[in-house]
Amino acid sequence: MVFPTTRSVKDAAIRGASRRRGAALDGTPGLTVVEIMAAAIRHEIRGMHIMGENPFVSDPNSNKVRKALASLDFLAVQDIFLTETARSRT
Repeated sequence: MVFPTTRSVKDAAIRGASRRRGAALDGTPGLTVVEIMAAAIRHEIRGMHIMGENPFVSDPNSNKVRKALASLDFLAVQDIFLTETARSRT
């Protein structure tokens, strides 16, 4: 995984530079989108805010996405158009 600067979160020098600016950055990589959907199905993730993404189109398994999003206690979808993902819970 990478920071917004596309530098690896595992790079201690990058995390050290941020620490000098008063921010502590975690070196543990986060989950991928596929892993997030699987975690939602397992109820390890209970809420999600999807912004500017459309997992129903970008994920190769839309049935898994539908199951994952349906299992959430909270889902917010923010986009400029009503996407397939936004329609999934309406």
